[in-house]
Amino acid sequence: MGSSLSTPGASNANDRPAVAATLPPAGCPMHRKLEDATANVSPPPSAETNIDPRNNIPSLSQNPAYGQTIALPLERMRSSIPRTLSDLSTASEHESASTCPMARGGPSRTTEETKDTWVYPSPQQFYNALVRKGWETPVQAIPVMVDIHNWMNEAVWQEVLRWERRYFNPKQSNLALEPEEIPEVSLARFQGRPQDLSPKARFHMLLGRIFPNVYSELPPFDRHDWMVRRDGWGAEEQDKLHRYVIDYYSGADDEDGNPVFHFDVRPAIDDLDSLTARLQEWARIKRETWLGEEQSSITKDAKINN
Repeated sequence: MGSSLSTPGASNANDRPAVAATLPPAGCPMHRKLEDATANVSPPPSAETNIDPRNNIPSLSQNPAYGQTIALPLERMRSSIPRTLSDLSTASEHESASTCPMARGGPSRTTEETKDTWVYPSPQQFYNALVRKGWETPVQAIPVMVDIHNWMNEAVWQEVLRWERRYFNPKQSNLALEPEEIPEVSLARFQGRPQDLSPKARFHMLLGRIFPNVYSELPPFDRHDWMVRRDGWGAEEQDKLHRYVIDYYSGADDEDGNPVFHFDVRPAIDDLDSLTARLQEWARIKRETWLGEEQSSITKDAKINN
């Protein structure tokens, strides 16, 4: 990993932070599709399956999947990621969790907009989601996959906060604020878009064909769009949502043989402010690369090994 996690610049491995792990973060569509999904796939869901409007994913039960012979944990971990909750999207404890990257949870809310944190699906719900999509997944590997999946989402959220504090902070445009001085940001909803290449990913694939020794032409194996809300940043931000795009790439194995993944987090260019932030970040990265300026501690390498 490195300071270039969120840069709109080059797409080589040095320009995106890497997470080393023994297994892929398979909660999202990160496994190969089964050619013949039969015995390991549960029967088709009924028409009454509830769809979570926050991610367009059916709610999943804690029951074992059809044909499952190994029991999986039912415990769910609460993330550190604040969620935006309004009267249009309430949650209650009895509701089943959805899948990647996080699920709803916590007491119900019926009045004004309130913040809570997102809750990750249990290993059983995680597995049910993969089975539903037809992904080939060894049941015994699910707990480790869930741990890596959750860790990656936490790392992505830290990158979102880095962008917000550095470029969109109404109080001070740097990272040196005390925690109580940092305006609050919450995740309102998200969407997995593995089949939709982002413009940046397309551009990097083109560069990979032209400059194969510098860029990679391999596409990301997954993409997420996260919608965040800036709370307490002024009346003009009260009802606005801001989109972030996250591309996930596979990298070469590390020196210990662990697979490596890169994720590229940046604000979508949906407005002039986001475009300005992207250009400023590109310039910052190039200064560090060309002039050898010191990296921010937030963007230095972070790697986990199992």
